[in-house]
Amino acid sequence: MHDHSTNVILVGIDGSRNSTVAAAWALSIGRLTNAPVKAVAVWTGHPEPSVSGVDDLTSEVHSKTVDAATRSLLDAGLDGIEVTGQRGPVAEALLDASDALDASMLVVGTRGLGPLSGLLLGSVSRRLLFTTHRPLVVVPCQSTLNPPALSRVVVGVDCSVVAERVLSWSVAFCA
Repeated sequence: MHDHSTNVILVGIDGSRNSTVAAAWALSIGRLTNAPVKAVAVWTGHPEPSVSGVDDLTSEVHSKTVDAATRSLLDAGLDGIEVTGQRGPVAEALLDASDALDASMLVVGTRGLGPLSGLLLGSVSRRLLFTTHRPLVVVPCQSTLNPPALSRVVVGVDCSVVAERVLSWSVAFCA
């Protein structure tokens, strides 16, 4: 089993209340485990290649995405989270960022859509659930900015390497 050397917790944020709640959860766990928390704000726009100044436009969108995400965290009283921006499909960008950081955990919020809407629209958390090779925490939309202390950890075990990592983290956390 591979132990993550960076111990970084990565959270996906988009400025929504649900992603801010996920960031609060990640920060709470980061403080308990002495792990740094980093956030990625993903933007999906694709400037026309024929437009002059496309590099400037890309840089401006990148900067505005990071600034807005950082502001949403600070407005919620969440400081100490380094925010970076990345362009691309959201799930793939989060997977790439978690791989680049060798994150010990990936955290995302839910949008609160029902099962049918999630199925029809596609779901970032669902996509991550089936494609990530590291522990994934999906923070439900009903959560709050002040997460209660964890009283239990539920782990789905399927004998995979990821399940072993999650189980190891859970045992260490609860010890």
